[in-house]
Amino acid sequence: MQQFKKITSQHYLDTIRGMWVGKFLGGTLGAPIEGIKDIHTFTPADLQPELAENDDTDLQLLWLHALEEHGVELTGKILAEEWMEHYPTPWCEYGIMMKNWRSGLQPPETGKHNNWFYHEGMGCPIRSEIWGAVCAGSPELAARFAEMDGTLDHHGDSVEAEKFLAAIDAAVFVEKDIERLLDIGQAVVDPASTFYALVRDARQWATNDDWATCRRKIINTYGHPEMTHVLENLGFIILGLIQGKGDFGATICAAINCGYDSDCTAASAGAIIGGILGFSGLPENLKSAVPNSYQLSDWMKGFPREGSLDELCNACGHWAQKIATHHNAPLELEGEYTYTPLAVAPQPLPTKIAETPQHAKWAMIGPFTRPWTERLAQRTDFPDHGHPTMPSVEYCAMNTAGFNTDYLNGEATFDNASLSMLPADIAQLIQAQDDRVPTADLNWPQRSPYSYYAYTELSLEEAERVWLLLGSSGPLKVWIDGELRLESNSYQQFTPVSFSIDQQLDAGLHRVLIKAEVTSNKPELYFALKEHKQEHWHQNQYFMDFTWQPVG
Repeated sequence: MQQFKKITSQHYLDTIRGMWVGKFLGGTLGAPIEGIKDIHTFTPADLQPELAENDDTDLQLLWLHALEEHGVELTGKILAEEWMEHYPTPWCEYGIMMKNWRSGLQPPETGKHNNWFYHEGMGCPIRSEIWGAVCAGSPELAARFAEMDGTLDHHGDSVEAEKFLAAIDAAVFVEKDIERLLDIGQAVVDPASTFYALVRDARQWATNDDWATCRRKIINTYGHPEMTHVLENLGFIILGLIQGKGDFGATICAAINCGYDSDCTAASAGAIIGGILGFSGLPENLKSAVPNSYQLSDWMKGFPREGSLDELCNACGHWAQKIATHHNAPLELEGEYTYTPLAVAPQPLPTKIAETPQHAKWAMIGPFTRPWTERLAQRTDFPDHGHPTMPSVEYCAMNTAGFNTDYLNGEATFDNASLSMLPADIAQLIQAQDDRVPTADLNWPQRSPYSYYAYTELSLEEAERVWLLLGSSGPLKVWIDGELRLESNSYQQFTPVSFSIDQQLDAGLHRVLIKAEVTSNKPELYFALKEHKQEHWHQNQYFMDFTWQPVG
């Protein structure tokens, strides 16, 4: 990294403006095709001079507000409370973080607990630029802020990715070579992490292979079905930075055309190449047409819907000076940065509902197997055995889970009394540690197909329409208060969003009975509730105004 003793205000403002414009332009281009796991064909001509709203930038403006409110000595607790006050977003890891906070947890546990599927999403790497901006020239310091930020709602490789990007974002103020910037980013990453291996491999592939081969290798080696997963998407960003060869439009398009979390990949790649080139080095057709105003989303409670790019850049410079002084940074940021902070109205904090997270106790009932009678008989044209009364070879080799056999009567409102009548070796009571049904604690055999049941109870003080979310790796049936509400015979990847049920729950006690099947897959189940509010469950927070009741 080039050792500048000082960064002039002109250089800082040109770099930071290029970074923010690249961030906004990339995110604006990628947002309409976000989530499509296919190859796209964008060209630099598709870039439009629009600074649209995006969660990639919303939270970074919130962190700038946190500096205004609390000064340079930020903590995870401060950031979490600012988030809860101003950004009530329910999606994926964001919603899990909010549920954890309302359940009494503080960072970093808000990013760990119950966050087994989305913990390595793109939600925190996309907010790295603010830490690079306010830690200009100090990549290690930027990485420390990024780690504090990332652990609010993530853990593992996503936090490493935010550190990586924040270090690069900080270094672009004093270093313009792509490979050296990637070295700087890689230096702050845990070398034992999978993310470190991704960076190493993606750099090699992007240098030695063509675009299509590099994309294929990233997906084949590090791909994940969840479109926001950090490994594939950071691989695409690295691909864009290397194969873009210093060209603004080519860099963004090489990243966005990989698909998946396209607004995030285009925005992060755009921010870095924008910072490298500076605003003065951006394509003339974009530079001359980019407005001085950017947009904020309606999710930003208490914030205005629009902000000034000039004010944003000067605010970053102001806080970069203060942080450099506070942390004795080796580089001096010259000049004065005057600005008017965004007018932000205070908002009430959500109510905490518990001191610690509450989870269900489940009665795990089973396992149940039956002979595979569908293939009992031998072939008649070519008999399986020398003795005609023996069963088929297939029958001899396996049983079946018997999913079409109901071993318990769910329609009869199975309840605690029913549970007490079962043989002692059939039912186990297990306390869940998160929203997954505690199948991992079972001592059932793994060598034979079987069906099993999971039973629990919950109560509400007031009637509520909710979404029930279920995850399962195989077939399942779900009864609520004796009514069959879901039946599926499919096999799928285990996620927390395999199925949803639109359910009206009256005030009082409710009984939940789930039947699932295990063949060669391991037993995995998930059950959670989300608010309804006449919207898709993805747009709503987790429903928490109920009480798990004891079973057994």
